Amino acid sequence: MKQTRIFGMIIGGLILALILFAGVSLSGRWGTSSGKSGAATAPVAASLTPVTFTRVSELTVSGRDVLQLSGLAEPLSVIVLLDRGDRVLQVRTTAQGVWSARLDITGPGMAIEAVLFDASANETTEPVQTDEVDQVDEVDAMLSIRGVETIFRIHRPDDAGGQNPP
Repeated sequence: MKQTRIFGMIIGGLILALILFAGVSLSGRWGTSSGKSGAATAPVAASLTPVTFTRVSELTVSGRDVLQLSGLAEPLSVIVLLDRGDRVLQVRTTAQGVWSARLDITGPGMAIEAVLFDASANETTEPVQTDEVDQVDEVDAMLSIRGVETIFRIHRPDDAGGQNPP
């Protein structure tokens, strides 16, 4: 009685393994199409280097307070810097993907964001000058990717003002 039970379990296991094998091999055939061309096209991998800040510093240049920003992004692309959604400056990255900018500090606080515009997405656009903010409208038709980093500059009151810092 014991031997027939063990023999039945072995036969049942073999049958289940055979069913599983048949299911796996058939599922591979169902995933392919029987198109007329017979040649499958491989997907093209595309990626962009996102815009990031690598250095942020506050300087005084010729009596003006400025923010010195630098970072990395997709090579030969346009970076637009925004302060609370308002366009402040645009710069072009080098062939290595490095960019830098110097912004005048305006007001008590700033929230600087960077948006990447890929120049290769629209070949008909004229080159954008680095110092001209008005030409940003020409790159609106390009592929744009907002960076995930935001630089916050919070004004700290002077001790002479009598206010306690937050």
